[in-house]
Amino acid sequence: LQNKNYTVKTLNLLAENSVPADARTVIIAGPVKPLSPAEVGILNQYVQQGGSLIIMEDPIPLTDFGDAPDPLAESLSQAWGIRLRNDFVVDTASTTIQNAIGATYNPTHPITNAMTLVTIFPLARSIEVSAQPTESITLTSLVETDPNSQAWGETDFTPLEQANASVSLDPADTPGPLTLVAAGENTTNMGRVVVFGNSVFATDEGFDAFGNG
Repeated sequence: LQNKNYTVKTLNLLAENSVPADARTVIIAGPVKPLSPAEVGILNQYVQQGGSLIIMEDPIPLTDFGDAPDPLAESLSQAWGIRLRNDFVVDTASTTIQNAIGATYNPTHPITNAMTLVTIFPLARSIEVSAQPTESITLTSLVETDPNSQAWGETDFTPLEQANASVSLDPADTPGPLTLVAAGENTTNMGRVVVFGNSVFATDEGFDAFGNG
């Protein structure tokens, strides 16, 4: 981002109690602990004033969330109709089934209309794009698993803890194709969000893989 002439800074929402007025976007990349309701309130105010959020939340077992509430995910669901499912994606299109393959891109959205290479999302959670909560909000599924291969949202996290544990599509799971990235735009206040069910794809180790960068 700095090579593209952006200034990148960390932001302590509780200390600052606001988002800088000149911020083009706020990125929440792989939070290990839930954001507080106060922090989520600051972010919501920022978006309502035309701000932009990029949110990358990993499957809960990869975090320290435990059974604690997730105010940020709850806000996304209520305000935007974008729900981060409590699962992890199993994708038979990958040689490593716990790596979700972003194989289908939305050709009508400016974020994905030029994408050609597949994207690898190691240990991702799936996203549900539900009905838009208001007429002013436009929702878009940006990246999905391959509709011609079997992928599902697995709700049994045992395979993440035991390497030899078997995994299969059960009634409690969500069958694919699955949304891996979703976007929302409020046409009234021009606020925008982009939500990823994964942050690992953007780490240094994953950035050079296929279309990840």
